[in-house]
Amino acid sequence: AAPHTHPHPHTPMSTDPLTPVLPQEAKRMAVLLQQMGVDDWEPRVVEQMLEFVRRYSVDTITSSRKFAQHAGRSDITPSDIKIAIEAQSHTTTHLPSRADLVRLAKRQNGNTLPPVSEISPGIVLPPDALLAKNYEIPSTSEKK
Repeated sequence: AAPHTHPHPHTPMSTDPLTPVLPQEAKRMAVLLQQMGVDDWEPRVVEQMLEFVRRYSVDTITSSRKFAQHAGRSDITPSDIKIAIEAQSHTTTHLPSRADLVRLAKRQNGNTLPPVSEISPGIVLPPDALLAKNYEIPSTSEKK
């Protein structure tokens, strides 16, 4: 799908069947993107951002409630929310640095591929290929 160019023509009064009517939250997200200097984006970007915000909010409130219950309280306090946010920031996936990716790529690309078999067409990847379901990029603290 082609990216949208903004400002968006999305209005509740739109009569054009090709112009979708956005919920209020999606309109706010589109305004946020515009304020950040983003001029075009794929149609699903706003949906993905809204889903991320929803999940983050639900996770934060759920964790905050657990911290309050652990402290013997039924009401959530600002400190419960702060602790929940701090806990989430420690569990959020962090992307590896460019240097780590370059080091990993050099090591992986240094492995020679097995010869192409005449019996089965195509290249057989080594068993430790990056395509494995459980492949994990080593952390920078796990230097060998």
